[in-house]
Amino acid sequence: MEDNNAFWFGYSYFARCPLNENGLPQYNIECVNLDPTSLSLGDRLFPADSFNATTITSYLDVVIHEKPGSYAACGHNYTSEGEADHTLDPINPETLTPWQTSHGFTASVQGIEEPNALYTLIIVDGGFFFLHGVYVDIPGNNFDIKFGKPISEYEGPKYYKKDPPNPYVFLLFRQESFFEEFDQLPGIWVQFFQQQSEYGPQIANLFKLLDFANDLKLVGPVAVNWLMSRTDPYAAQSLLEGRIANICPMFVEQAAREYGLARIPDDAKFSVSVFMAHESVGRNFSVCCNNYTYEDQTYYLDPIGDGFLAPFDFKDPPAIKLVKMKLVPLPTDFIGEYYTLLQFIWAPNFAEISSPERPFMKWMVTNIPFGRVDMGNTVLPYFAPVLTTLTVRPQTMLYKQTKRVRINPFQYTPDCTDAAALDRCLFEMDRFVEENELELVGANWFTSSASGDASIALVAMDLLGFSEADACASTGVSGFSIPCGATDAPITDAPTPDEPATIIEEEKSRRFDDERSSGSGKGRRRP
Repeated sequence: MEDNNAFWFGYSYFARCPLNENGLPQYNIECVNLDPTSLSLGDRLFPADSFNATTITSYLDVVIHEKPGSYAACGHNYTSEGEADHTLDPINPETLTPWQTSHGFTASVQGIEEPNALYTLIIVDGGFFFLHGVYVDIPGNNFDIKFGKPISEYEGPKYYKKDPPNPYVFLLFRQESFFEEFDQLPGIWVQFFQQQSEYGPQIANLFKLLDFANDLKLVGPVAVNWLMSRTDPYAAQSLLEGRIANICPMFVEQAAREYGLARIPDDAKFSVSVFMAHESVGRNFSVCCNNYTYEDQTYYLDPIGDGFLAPFDFKDPPAIKLVKMKLVPLPTDFIGEYYTLLQFIWAPNFAEISSPERPFMKWMVTNIPFGRVDMGNTVLPYFAPVLTTLTVRPQTMLYKQTKRVRINPFQYTPDCTDAAALDRCLFEMDRFVEENELELVGANWFTSSASGDASIALVAMDLLGFSEADACASTGVSGFSIPCGATDAPITDAPTPDEPATIIEEEKSRRFDDERSSGSGKGRRRP
Protein backbone atom coordinates (compact mmCIF):
# COMPACT_ATOMS: atom_id res chain seq x y z
CA MET A 1 0.00 0.00 0.00
CA GLU A 2 2.90 2.41 0.70
CA ASP A 3 5.35 1.27 -1.98
CA ASN A 4 5.99 4.13 -4.44
CA ASN A 5 6.98 1.77 -7.24
CA ALA A 6 4.63 -1.20 -6.79
CA PHE A 7 2.12 -0.14 -9.47
CA TRP A 8 2.06 1.54 -12.88
CA PHE A 9 1.42 4.98 -11.36
CA GLY A 10 4.62 4.87 -9.29
CA TYR A 11 8.09 6.09 -10.29
CA SER A 12 8.07 3.84 -13.37
CA TYR A 13 5.24 5.92 -14.83
CA PHE A 14 7.55 8.86 -15.52
CA ALA A 15 10.00 6.60 -17.36
CA ARG A 16 7.21 5.38 -19.66
CA CYS A 17 5.53 8.77 -19.98
CA PRO A 18 7.98 11.68 -19.59
CA LEU A 19 6.50 15.10 -18.87
CA ASN A 20 5.89 17.30 -21.90
CA GLU A 21 7.68 20.57 -22.64
CA ASN A 22 5.38 22.37 -20.20
CA GLY A 23 6.25 20.02 -17.35
CA LEU A 24 2.81 18.39 -17.48
CA PRO A 25 1.81 14.74 -17.93
CA GLN A 26 1.09 13.61 -21.48
CA TYR A 27 -2.58 13.25 -22.33
CA ASN A 28 -2.89 10.24 -24.58
CA ILE A 29 -4.48 6.84 -24.14
CA GLU A 30 -1.19 5.26 -23.02
CA CYS A 31 -0.25 7.91 -20.44
CA VAL A 32 -3.51 8.99 -18.77
CA ASN A 33 -2.91 9.50 -15.04
CA LEU A 34 -5.60 11.28 -13.04
CA ASP A 35 -3.28 11.91 -10.09
CA PRO A 36 0.41 11.87 -11.13
CA THR A 37 1.53 13.18 -7.73
CA SER A 38 0.29 10.09 -5.84
CA LEU A 39 2.77 7.25 -6.34
CA SER A 40 1.61 4.66 -3.82
CA LEU A 41 -1.74 2.93 -3.57
CA GLY A 42 -2.27 4.33 -0.07
CA ASP A 43 -1.66 7.93 -1.13
CA ARG A 44 -3.81 7.47 -4.19
CA LEU A 45 -6.87 6.26 -2.30
CA PHE A 46 -6.30 8.33 0.84
CA PRO A 47 -4.93 11.73 -0.21
CA ALA A 48 -3.25 14.32 1.99
CA ASP A 49 -1.30 11.68 3.94
CA SER A 50 -4.50 10.34 5.47
CA PHE A 51 -3.64 6.66 5.00
CA ASN A 52 -2.71 4.89 8.24
CA ALA A 53 -1.44 1.35 7.75
CA THR A 54 -1.79 0.58 11.48
CA THR A 55 -5.58 0.35 11.12
CA ILE A 56 -5.14 -2.85 9.06
CA THR A 57 -5.43 -5.59 11.67
CA SER A 58 -6.94 -8.50 9.74
CA TYR A 59 -6.42 -10.34 6.46
CA LEU A 60 -9.17 -10.20 3.85
CA ASP A 61 -9.47 -13.41 1.84
CA VAL A 62 -11.01 -12.81 -1.59
CA VAL A 63 -11.76 -15.48 -4.18
CA ILE A 64 -12.71 -14.53 -7.74
CA HIS A 65 -14.99 -17.03 -9.47
CA GLU A 66 -14.29 -17.46 -13.18
CA LYS A 67 -17.02 -19.12 -15.24
CA PRO A 68 -17.33 -20.20 -18.88
CA GLY A 69 -19.52 -18.25 -21.27
CA SER A 70 -19.81 -16.16 -24.42
CA TYR A 71 -19.93 -12.47 -25.18
CA ALA A 72 -19.84 -10.11 -28.17
CA ALA A 73 -17.09 -7.50 -28.40
CA CYS A 74 -15.59 -5.31 -31.13
CA GLY A 75 -17.80 -6.99 -33.73
CA HIS A 76 -16.76 -10.52 -32.79
CA ASN A 77 -18.33 -13.31 -30.71
CA TYR A 78 -15.98 -14.69 -28.08
CA THR A 79 -16.30 -17.92 -26.12
CA SER A 80 -14.39 -18.74 -22.95
CA GLU A 81 -14.33 -22.23 -21.49
CA GLY A 82 -12.30 -21.30 -18.43
CA GLU A 83 -13.73 -22.18 -15.02
CA ALA A 84 -11.66 -21.63 -11.89
CA ASP A 85 -11.52 -20.02 -8.46
CA HIS A 86 -8.74 -17.45 -8.18
CA THR A 87 -7.57 -16.69 -4.63
CA LEU A 88 -6.14 -13.19 -4.48
CA ASP A 89 -2.62 -12.78 -3.13
CA PRO A 90 -1.44 -9.16 -2.92
CA ILE A 91 2.16 -10.23 -2.42
CA ASN A 92 2.31 -12.44 -5.51
CA PRO A 93 -0.72 -11.23 -7.48
CA GLU A 94 -2.19 -13.21 -10.36
CA THR A 95 -3.16 -10.94 -13.24
CA LEU A 96 -6.75 -11.59 -14.34
CA THR A 97 -8.76 -10.31 -17.30
CA PRO A 98 -12.06 -8.44 -16.94
CA TRP A 99 -13.97 -11.46 -18.28
CA GLN A 100 -12.40 -13.73 -15.65
CA THR A 101 -13.41 -11.35 -12.87
CA SER A 102 -16.92 -10.58 -14.10
CA HIS A 103 -18.83 -13.43 -12.44
CA GLY A 104 -18.54 -12.48 -8.79
CA PHE A 105 -16.44 -13.15 -5.73
CA THR A 106 -16.55 -14.37 -2.14
CA ALA A 107 -14.72 -12.82 0.81
CA SER A 108 -13.88 -13.85 4.34
CA VAL A 109 -11.84 -12.32 7.15
CA GLN A 110 -9.19 -14.03 9.25
CA GLY A 111 -8.82 -12.85 12.83
CA ILE A 112 -11.41 -10.08 12.81
CA GLU A 113 -10.99 -8.05 16.03
CA GLU A 114 -14.61 -7.10 16.65
CA PRO A 115 -16.87 -9.94 15.51
CA ASN A 116 -19.97 -8.26 16.92
CA ALA A 117 -19.51 -5.15 14.77
CA LEU A 118 -20.89 -4.45 11.31
CA TYR A 119 -18.64 -3.90 8.33
CA THR A 120 -18.60 -2.16 4.94
CA LEU A 121 -16.73 -3.58 1.94
CA ILE A 122 -15.72 -1.18 -0.83
CA ILE A 123 -14.20 -2.25 -4.16
CA VAL A 124 -12.46 0.56 -6.04
CA ASP A 125 -10.17 0.99 -9.04
CA GLY A 126 -6.81 1.99 -7.55
CA GLY A 127 -5.57 3.56 -10.77
CA PHE A 128 -8.59 5.51 -12.00
CA PHE A 129 -10.89 5.66 -8.94
CA PHE A 130 -13.90 3.99 -10.54
CA LEU A 131 -16.21 2.43 -7.96
CA HIS A 132 -16.79 -1.30 -8.44
CA GLY A 133 -19.01 -2.17 -5.48
CA VAL A 134 -20.17 -1.20 -1.96
CA TYR A 135 -21.69 -3.59 0.61
CA VAL A 136 -22.80 -2.37 4.06
CA ASP A 137 -24.05 -4.02 7.26
CA ILE A 138 -21.94 -7.18 6.84
CA PRO A 139 -22.06 -9.01 10.21
CA GLY A 140 -18.63 -9.66 11.69
CA ASN A 141 -19.77 -12.79 13.53
CA ASN A 142 -21.00 -14.37 10.29
CA PHE A 143 -18.94 -12.59 7.66
CA ASP A 144 -20.39 -13.24 4.22
CA ILE A 145 -21.12 -10.80 1.43
CA LYS A 146 -24.55 -12.34 0.92
CA PHE A 147 -25.54 -11.15 4.41
CA GLY A 148 -24.62 -7.55 3.61
CA LYS A 149 -26.67 -4.92 1.80
CA PRO A 150 -25.41 -4.02 -1.68
CA ILE A 151 -25.56 -0.26 -2.14
CA SER A 152 -23.66 -0.71 -5.38
CA GLU A 153 -23.44 -4.23 -6.83
CA TYR A 154 -20.04 -5.66 -7.71
CA GLU A 155 -18.81 -5.01 -11.22
CA GLY A 156 -15.49 -6.40 -12.36
CA PRO A 157 -12.57 -4.41 -13.82
CA LYS A 158 -12.92 -2.59 -17.14
CA TYR A 159 -9.26 -1.64 -17.60
CA TYR A 160 -8.23 -0.40 -21.04
CA LYS A 161 -4.54 -1.41 -21.34
CA LYS A 162 -2.76 -4.74 -21.73
CA ASP A 163 0.30 -3.59 -19.82
CA PRO A 164 1.10 -2.60 -17.20
CA PRO A 165 -1.75 -4.14 -15.18
CA ASN A 166 -3.98 -2.06 -12.91
CA PRO A 167 -4.93 -2.74 -9.24
CA TYR A 168 -8.51 -3.18 -8.05
CA VAL A 169 -8.70 -2.88 -4.28
CA PHE A 170 -11.03 -4.57 -1.77
CA LEU A 171 -11.16 -2.49 1.43
CA LEU A 172 -13.02 -3.51 4.60
CA PHE A 173 -14.14 -0.83 7.08
CA ARG A 174 -15.86 -1.12 10.47
CA GLN A 175 -19.16 0.70 10.80
CA GLU A 176 -20.27 2.71 13.83
CA SER A 177 -23.97 2.26 13.10
CA PHE A 178 -26.48 0.10 11.29
CA PHE A 179 -27.79 1.35 7.92
CA GLU A 180 -31.27 -0.10 8.02
CA GLU A 181 -32.47 1.86 4.97
CA PHE A 182 -30.69 3.23 1.93
CA ASP A 183 -32.06 6.68 2.70
CA GLN A 184 -30.12 6.69 5.97
CA LEU A 185 -26.98 7.44 3.99
CA PRO A 186 -25.96 11.10 3.82
CA GLY A 187 -27.98 12.84 1.11
CA ILE A 188 -25.01 13.48 -1.18
CA TRP A 189 -24.32 9.74 -1.35
CA VAL A 190 -27.95 8.79 -1.90
CA GLN A 191 -27.84 11.09 -4.92
CA PHE A 192 -24.48 9.67 -6.06
CA PHE A 193 -25.65 6.05 -6.06
CA GLN A 194 -28.91 6.94 -7.77
CA GLN A 195 -26.96 8.67 -10.53
CA GLN A 196 -24.53 5.76 -10.76
CA SER A 197 -27.44 3.39 -11.26
CA GLU A 198 -28.80 5.63 -14.03
CA TYR A 199 -25.64 6.74 -15.80
CA GLY A 200 -23.20 3.92 -15.06
CA PRO A 201 -19.38 4.11 -14.99
CA GLN A 202 -19.19 7.79 -15.95
CA ILE A 203 -20.55 8.88 -12.56
CA ALA A 204 -18.60 6.14 -10.75
CA ASN A 205 -15.38 7.90 -11.67
CA LEU A 206 -16.44 10.74 -9.35
CA PHE A 207 -16.27 8.45 -6.30
CA LYS A 208 -14.11 9.82 -3.48
CA LEU A 209 -13.23 6.97 -1.14
CA LEU A 210 -11.96 9.13 1.72
CA ASP A 211 -15.00 11.42 1.63
CA PHE A 212 -17.33 8.43 1.63
CA ALA A 213 -15.56 6.81 4.59
CA ASN A 214 -15.60 10.06 6.57
CA ASP A 215 -19.23 10.87 5.82
CA LEU A 216 -20.34 7.39 6.93
CA LYS A 217 -18.01 7.47 9.95
CA LEU A 218 -16.25 4.30 8.83
CA VAL A 219 -13.18 3.09 10.72
CA GLY A 220 -10.23 1.67 8.84
CA PRO A 221 -9.55 0.12 6.53
CA VAL A 222 -9.21 -2.84 8.84
CA ALA A 223 -8.46 -5.34 6.06
CA VAL A 224 -7.30 -5.03 2.45
CA ASN A 225 -6.66 -7.14 -0.63
CA TRP A 226 -6.42 -6.46 -4.34
CA LEU A 227 -6.32 -8.05 -7.75
CA MET A 228 -4.33 -7.02 -10.81
CA SER A 229 -6.05 -6.84 -14.19
CA ARG A 230 -5.15 -6.19 -17.82
CA THR A 231 -7.64 -5.53 -20.56
CA ASP A 232 -9.45 -7.96 -22.85
CA PRO A 233 -12.18 -7.66 -25.53
CA TYR A 234 -14.89 -7.95 -22.86
CA ALA A 235 -13.65 -4.74 -21.28
CA ALA A 236 -13.21 -3.14 -24.70
CA GLN A 237 -16.89 -3.59 -25.53
CA SER A 238 -18.03 -2.24 -22.17
CA LEU A 239 -15.82 0.82 -22.55
CA LEU A 240 -17.04 1.38 -26.10
CA GLU A 241 -20.72 1.10 -25.16
CA GLY A 242 -20.20 3.45 -22.23
CA ARG A 243 -18.42 5.95 -24.51
CA ILE A 244 -15.50 5.86 -22.11
CA ALA A 245 -12.86 4.63 -24.54
CA ASN A 246 -12.33 2.76 -27.80
CA ILE A 247 -9.56 0.16 -27.61
CA CYS A 248 -10.92 -2.28 -30.21
CA PRO A 249 -8.16 -1.47 -32.75
CA MET A 250 -5.56 -3.26 -30.63
CA PHE A 251 -7.53 -6.51 -30.90
CA VAL A 252 -8.19 -6.02 -34.62
CA GLU A 253 -4.46 -5.51 -35.18
CA GLN A 254 -3.67 -8.68 -33.25
CA ALA A 255 -6.20 -10.68 -35.28
CA ALA A 256 -4.94 -9.21 -38.58
CA ARG A 257 -1.45 -10.46 -37.82
CA GLU A 258 -2.70 -13.86 -36.66
CA TYR A 259 -4.68 -14.32 -39.90
CA GLY A 260 -1.69 -13.22 -41.94
CA LEU A 261 -3.33 -10.33 -43.75
CA ALA A 262 -1.33 -8.92 -46.63
CA ARG A 263 0.42 -5.56 -46.69
CA ILE A 264 0.65 -4.95 -42.92
CA PRO A 265 4.05 -3.50 -41.94
CA ASP A 266 5.76 -4.91 -38.87
CA ASP A 267 5.72 -1.50 -37.18
CA ALA A 268 2.05 -0.70 -37.94
CA LYS A 269 -0.09 0.34 -34.96
CA PHE A 270 -3.82 0.34 -35.49
CA SER A 271 -5.48 3.43 -33.98
CA VAL A 272 -8.87 3.61 -35.73
CA SER A 273 -11.79 1.18 -35.75
CA VAL A 274 -13.19 0.61 -39.24
CA PHE A 275 -16.73 -0.60 -38.58
CA MET A 276 -18.42 -1.83 -41.80
CA ALA A 277 -21.93 -3.02 -42.63
CA HIS A 278 -23.31 -4.40 -45.91
CA GLU A 279 -27.00 -4.27 -46.79
CA SER A 280 -28.30 -7.28 -48.70
CA VAL A 281 -31.70 -6.92 -50.41
CA GLY A 282 -34.15 -9.78 -50.01
CA ARG A 283 -34.99 -11.88 -53.07
CA ASN A 284 -36.96 -14.94 -54.18
CA PHE A 285 -35.99 -17.20 -57.08
CA SER A 286 -35.88 -20.79 -58.30
CA VAL A 287 -32.79 -22.43 -59.76
CA CYS A 288 -31.14 -25.84 -59.74
CA CYS A 289 -34.46 -27.49 -58.82
CA ASN A 290 -34.69 -25.52 -55.57
CA ASN A 291 -36.67 -22.51 -54.39
CA TYR A 292 -34.70 -19.83 -52.56
CA THR A 293 -35.96 -17.05 -50.28
CA TYR A 294 -33.65 -14.46 -48.73
CA GLU A 295 -34.81 -11.73 -46.37
CA ASP A 296 -33.38 -8.23 -46.23
CA GLN A 297 -30.26 -8.50 -44.13
CA THR A 298 -27.61 -6.24 -42.65
CA TYR A 299 -24.20 -7.87 -42.26
CA TYR A 300 -21.83 -6.28 -39.75
CA LEU A 301 -18.34 -7.37 -40.66
CA ASP A 302 -16.34 -9.27 -38.07
CA PRO A 303 -12.65 -8.45 -38.62
CA ILE A 304 -11.48 -10.40 -35.60
CA GLY A 305 -13.21 -13.61 -36.63
CA ASP A 306 -12.66 -13.67 -40.41
CA GLY A 307 -16.42 -13.74 -41.15
CA PHE A 308 -17.97 -14.99 -44.40
CA LEU A 309 -20.16 -13.16 -46.95
CA ALA A 310 -21.65 -14.58 -50.14
CA PRO A 311 -20.88 -12.47 -53.24
CA PHE A 312 -24.45 -11.17 -53.52
CA ASP A 313 -24.26 -9.79 -49.98
CA PHE A 314 -21.49 -7.29 -50.70
CA LYS A 315 -22.31 -6.27 -54.26
CA ASP A 316 -22.89 -2.67 -53.10
CA PRO A 317 -20.54 -0.40 -51.10
CA PRO A 318 -20.72 -0.83 -47.32
CA ALA A 319 -21.66 1.75 -44.74
CA ILE A 320 -18.50 2.67 -42.83
CA LYS A 321 -18.04 4.27 -39.42
CA LEU A 322 -14.61 5.33 -38.21
CA VAL A 323 -13.90 5.62 -34.47
CA LYS A 324 -10.53 6.61 -33.03
CA MET A 325 -8.76 4.62 -30.35
CA LYS A 326 -8.80 7.03 -27.42
CA LEU A 327 -10.54 7.95 -24.23
CA VAL A 328 -14.00 9.44 -24.87
CA PRO A 329 -13.98 9.09 -28.68
CA LEU A 330 -15.93 11.83 -30.50
CA PRO A 331 -16.78 12.61 -34.14
CA THR A 332 -14.69 15.78 -33.82
CA ASP A 333 -11.54 13.65 -33.34
CA PHE A 334 -10.97 13.65 -37.11
CA ILE A 335 -11.11 17.40 -37.68
CA GLY A 336 -8.06 18.61 -39.61
CA GLU A 337 -7.04 15.08 -40.66
CA TYR A 338 -7.35 13.23 -43.97
CA TYR A 339 -7.45 9.51 -44.64
CA THR A 340 -7.29 7.07 -47.55
CA LEU A 341 -9.43 3.92 -47.75
CA LEU A 342 -8.36 1.02 -49.95
CA GLN A 343 -10.18 -2.23 -50.59
CA PHE A 344 -8.30 -4.88 -52.54
CA ILE A 345 -8.30 -8.58 -53.25
CA TRP A 346 -5.89 -11.28 -54.29
CA ALA A 347 -7.27 -14.42 -55.95
CA PRO A 348 -4.83 -17.28 -56.66
CA ASN A 349 -6.59 -18.19 -59.91
CA PHE A 350 -6.38 -14.61 -61.21
CA ALA A 351 -2.60 -14.29 -61.48
CA GLU A 352 -2.87 -12.02 -64.50
CA ILE A 353 -4.66 -9.34 -62.45
CA SER A 354 -3.52 -9.88 -58.83
CA SER A 355 -0.76 -11.20 -56.60
CA PRO A 356 -0.05 -10.96 -52.86
CA GLU A 357 2.35 -8.05 -53.47
CA ARG A 358 0.26 -6.39 -56.19
CA PRO A 359 -3.43 -7.05 -55.57
CA PHE A 360 -6.49 -6.07 -57.56
CA MET A 361 -7.79 -2.71 -56.27
CA LYS A 362 -11.56 -2.90 -55.74
CA TRP A 363 -12.13 0.53 -54.19
CA MET A 364 -10.14 3.68 -53.44
CA VAL A 365 -11.26 6.81 -51.59
CA THR A 366 -8.75 9.53 -50.68
CA ASN A 367 -8.78 12.80 -48.73
CA ILE A 368 -11.48 11.53 -46.35
CA PRO A 369 -12.35 14.45 -44.01
CA PHE A 370 -14.03 14.39 -40.58
CA GLY A 371 -13.87 10.57 -40.53
CA ARG A 372 -16.59 10.51 -43.22
CA VAL A 373 -15.78 8.12 -46.07
CA ASP A 374 -18.78 9.37 -48.04
CA MET A 375 -17.19 12.85 -48.16
CA GLY A 376 -13.84 11.70 -49.58
CA ASN A 377 -12.62 11.70 -53.19
CA THR A 378 -13.58 8.47 -54.94
CA VAL A 379 -10.57 7.63 -57.12
CA LEU A 380 -11.74 4.12 -57.99
CA PRO A 381 -15.48 3.39 -57.61
CA TYR A 382 -16.56 0.33 -55.64
CA PHE A 383 -16.14 -2.80 -57.75
CA ALA A 384 -18.66 -5.59 -57.21
CA PRO A 385 -17.33 -9.02 -56.18
CA VAL A 386 -14.94 -10.90 -58.44
CA LEU A 387 -16.54 -14.33 -58.67
CA THR A 388 -14.45 -17.37 -57.89
CA THR A 389 -15.17 -20.81 -56.48
CA LEU A 390 -12.05 -20.43 -54.31
CA THR A 391 -12.19 -18.71 -50.93
CA VAL A 392 -10.81 -15.18 -51.10
CA ARG A 393 -10.38 -12.43 -48.50
CA PRO A 394 -11.27 -8.86 -49.53
CA GLN A 395 -9.27 -6.48 -47.30
CA THR A 396 -10.20 -2.91 -46.43
CA MET A 397 -7.30 -0.80 -45.16
CA LEU A 398 -7.42 2.71 -43.71
CA TYR A 399 -4.38 4.98 -43.97
CA LYS A 400 -3.72 8.33 -42.36
CA GLN A 401 -2.41 11.00 -44.75
CA THR A 402 0.20 13.64 -43.94
CA LYS A 403 -1.38 15.98 -46.49
CA ARG A 404 -4.08 16.08 -49.16
CA VAL A 405 -3.19 13.89 -52.13
CA ARG A 406 -3.93 13.73 -55.85
CA ILE A 407 -3.84 10.19 -57.18
CA ASN A 408 -3.55 8.86 -60.71
CA PRO A 409 -4.08 5.11 -60.21
CA PHE A 410 -2.66 4.25 -63.65
CA GLN A 411 0.80 5.20 -62.31
CA TYR A 412 0.68 2.21 -59.96
CA THR A 413 -0.37 -0.49 -62.47
CA PRO A 414 2.50 -0.52 -65.02
CA ASP A 415 2.39 -4.30 -65.47
CA CYS A 416 -1.37 -4.59 -65.86
CA THR A 417 -2.22 -5.79 -69.39
CA ASP A 418 -5.98 -6.25 -69.01
CA ALA A 419 -7.36 -3.41 -71.12
CA ALA A 420 -10.57 -3.33 -69.07
CA ALA A 421 -8.81 -2.85 -65.71
CA LEU A 422 -5.63 -0.88 -66.37
CA ASP A 423 -6.11 1.27 -63.25
CA ARG A 424 -6.90 -1.62 -60.87
CA CYS A 425 -4.97 -4.81 -61.56
CA LEU A 426 -1.48 -5.64 -60.26
CA PHE A 427 -1.60 -2.48 -58.17
CA GLU A 428 1.76 -1.59 -56.61
CA MET A 429 0.55 -0.97 -53.09
CA ASP A 430 3.89 -0.64 -51.34
CA ARG A 431 5.02 2.08 -53.73
CA PHE A 432 1.64 3.78 -53.50
CA VAL A 433 1.84 3.89 -49.68
CA GLU A 434 5.44 5.08 -49.62
CA GLU A 435 5.16 7.79 -52.27
CA ASN A 436 2.02 9.26 -50.72
CA GLU A 437 3.37 9.09 -47.14
CA LEU A 438 0.51 6.97 -45.83
CA GLU A 439 0.38 5.35 -42.39
CA LEU A 440 -1.74 2.22 -41.88
CA VAL A 441 -4.08 2.85 -38.90
CA GLY A 442 -7.01 0.43 -39.32
CA ALA A 443 -8.45 -2.52 -41.23
CA ASN A 444 -11.42 -4.77 -41.75
CA TRP A 445 -11.85 -7.92 -43.80
CA PHE A 446 -13.96 -10.99 -44.49
CA THR A 447 -13.87 -14.13 -46.62
CA SER A 448 -16.06 -14.99 -49.60
CA SER A 449 -16.60 -17.63 -52.25
CA ALA A 450 -19.09 -18.12 -55.08
CA SER A 451 -18.99 -21.88 -54.57
CA GLY A 452 -22.47 -23.18 -53.81
CA ASP A 453 -24.08 -19.73 -54.21
CA ALA A 454 -27.41 -20.19 -55.99
CA SER A 455 -27.54 -16.48 -56.86
CA ILE A 456 -24.41 -16.92 -58.99
CA ALA A 457 -25.95 -19.87 -60.82
CA LEU A 458 -28.78 -17.54 -61.77
CA VAL A 459 -26.26 -14.97 -63.01
CA ALA A 460 -24.66 -17.61 -65.22
CA MET A 461 -28.00 -18.40 -66.81
CA ASP A 462 -29.44 -14.89 -67.20
CA LEU A 463 -26.31 -12.95 -68.09
CA LEU A 464 -23.88 -15.48 -69.51
CA GLY A 465 -26.25 -17.80 -71.36
CA PHE A 466 -25.30 -20.97 -69.48
CA SER A 467 -27.69 -23.90 -69.46
CA GLU A 468 -29.13 -24.59 -66.03
CA ALA A 469 -27.15 -27.83 -65.78
CA ASP A 470 -23.83 -26.12 -66.54
CA ALA A 471 -24.65 -23.13 -64.32
CA CYS A 472 -25.41 -25.35 -61.34
CA ALA A 473 -22.32 -27.47 -61.92
CA SER A 474 -20.01 -24.50 -62.46
CA THR A 475 -21.04 -22.84 -59.21
CA GLY A 476 -21.20 -26.03 -57.15
CA VAL A 477 -24.94 -25.68 -56.40
CA SER A 478 -26.41 -29.13 -55.72
CA GLY A 479 -29.88 -30.43 -56.42
CA PHE A 480 -30.22 -30.11 -60.20
CA SER A 481 -31.52 -33.04 -62.21
CA ILE A 482 -33.55 -33.67 -65.37
CA PRO A 483 -36.35 -33.83 -64.52
CA CYS A 484 -36.18 -32.18 -61.10
CA GLY A 485 -36.27 -34.83 -58.41
CA ALA A 486 -34.65 -37.56 -60.50
CA THR A 487 -31.78 -39.34 -58.77
CA ASP A 488 -30.02 -40.92 -61.77
CA ALA A 489 -30.06 -37.99 -64.23
CA PRO A 490 -26.66 -36.88 -65.57
CA ILE A 491 -25.26 -33.54 -64.52
CA THR A 492 -22.08 -31.74 -65.48
CA ASP A 493 -19.37 -32.24 -62.85
CA ALA A 494 -18.69 -29.25 -60.60
CA PRO A 495 -15.19 -27.74 -60.92
CA THR A 496 -12.45 -28.68 -58.52
CA PRO A 497 -10.33 -26.02 -56.71
CA ASP A 498 -7.52 -26.72 -59.23
CA GLU A 499 -9.86 -26.14 -62.19
CA PRO A 500 -11.71 -22.80 -61.77
CA ALA A 501 -15.14 -22.65 -63.36
CA THR A 502 -15.55 -21.11 -66.79
CA ILE A 503 -18.25 -18.87 -65.37
CA ILE A 504 -15.62 -17.14 -63.28
CA GLU A 505 -13.48 -16.11 -66.25
CA GLU A 506 -16.42 -15.01 -68.37
CA GLU A 507 -18.12 -13.08 -65.58
CA LYS A 508 -14.83 -11.37 -64.70
CA SER A 509 -14.47 -10.09 -68.26
CA ARG A 510 -18.07 -8.92 -68.40
CA ARG A 511 -17.73 -7.05 -65.11
CA PHE A 512 -14.65 -5.21 -66.32
CA ASP A 513 -16.45 -4.25 -69.53
CA ASP A 514 -19.52 -3.07 -67.63
CA GLU A 515 -17.50 -0.92 -65.27
CA ARG A 516 -15.49 0.67 -68.06
CA SER A 517 -18.60 1.53 -70.11
CA SER A 518 -20.83 2.71 -67.24
CA GLY A 519 -18.25 4.18 -64.85
CA SER A 520 -20.31 2.84 -61.93
CA GLY A 521 -17.71 0.35 -60.72
CA LYS A 522 -20.49 -2.00 -59.67
CA GLY A 523 -20.73 -4.20 -62.74
CA ARG A 524 -24.04 -5.76 -63.69
CA ARG A 525 -26.70 -5.94 -61.03
CA ARG A 526 -27.59 -9.51 -60.28
CA PRO A 527 -31.25 -10.49 -59.83
